[in-house]
Amino acid sequence: MWGGAVDEGFSWPLDLREVAAVYRVPLSTLDLPDAPTIIPGDDPARPVIRMPVAPGVLIHAPTAAILYQFREVALYARLTRVAHFDQPPFLRR
Repeated sequence: MWGGAVDEGFSWPLDLREVAAVYRVPLSTLDLPDAPTIIPGDDPARPVIRMPVAPGVLIHAPTAAILYQFREVALYARLTRVAHFDQPPFLRR
């Protein structure tokens, strides 16, 4: 999965076999009070992270970890490691 910033009106060719949805995520969404949501994982040292990208839509790790790290650096100039976050069990196949 990939996240990034693009100019207004940019159109990206999508392979619908690989992409379920595309969200335009304002920085303000990454800074909501419920961003991120951290829940216990199978290993207590590896919690699961989720980030909101639209009303009622949560993105899980690894993309959520990337969005969280981007938020910390872009909005707060805080260097933040995210390697300890785990994926939810339904993503481990």
